[in-house]
Amino acid sequence: YPGTLSYYLASAFGEVWMQPSGTVGLVGFATSALFLRDALDKLGVEAQFVARGEYKSAANLFTQDRYTEPHREADAALVNGLRAQ
Repeated sequence: YPGTLSYYLASAFGEVWMQPSGTVGLVGFATSALFLRDALDKLGVEAQFVARGEYKSAANLFTQDRYTEPHREADAALVNGLRAQ
């Protein structure tokens, strides 16, 4: 599947070749998250996790229904770091 990630990987090499009829869909880097709290609530499941810090957000996918501000900041920092390379 042609796209930003494939091109990013290929950019580590000295040359990038493509067939004349090839396409590359460069759309940039992004993050997305599938928050499962509402689904777990419907099943009567309560997820319980212990986080060691404000920016430890992996459990948020199970305990929240949207991005928290620290989670959003951490994802933005990741994307900005990729863009800066």
